[in-house]
Amino acid sequence: MNNMTTEEKKAFEWALNQNYNSVAATYARVLAKYIQNNAEEGNRLEDMLFEMGAMEKPPCFVCGYNGPGYFQPDKHPCAEKHHRLCKTEALFQDCFTGGKHENTTK
Repeated sequence: MNNMTTEEKKAFEWALNQNYNSVAATYARVLAKYIQNNAEEGNRLEDMLFEMGAMEKPPCFVCGYNGPGYFQPDKHPCAEKHHRLCKTEALFQDCFTGGKHENTTK
């Protein structure tokens, strides 16, 4: 849902909020709710993977990045979420104590 154009967002919001009882409008509303629920579930599962340290080994499971500064948020935006959510103790230590993890690009 983050990749929607402005026009697509308008249409999506309309489908979620409209109150027409036609078959087409009802299906549009049902599909919009389905899309919304799946997006929320996708975000929840992605967060769980970050918590488990899934970004530890490049390439990034979200965006595929595998370049310099892999663990640096200014070079790789997914790294910010990794640092915020990662709950694996060894990874946490490396990330925040300047260990090799912070500069790994393999």
